[in-house]
Amino acid sequence: MDCCVQAEEDCERVSFERSGVQGDLVATADNFALTVTLGFLLSGFSDRIRGEIEKNLDDAIAKAVAASGGHTEETND
Repeated sequence: MDCCVQAEEDCERVSFERSGVQGDLVATADNFALTVTLGFLLSGFSDRIRGEIEKNLDDAIAKAVAASGGHTEETND
């Protein structure tokens, strides 16, 4: 997989590409956006791929919240 990381003024962008898939992950200080385009052969698995991405992100966010003592930026008033 080819990846390119770019630090931009207000975010960091990771662009990735391999046979059958390409996309971007854009992260700012308080959110991120993932865009993925699947080729013809992988498009038949889009629901499963989406589910795995969501599961992995949920797990990673839960671990980060637990590591912070259960506090998120929104709850630290």
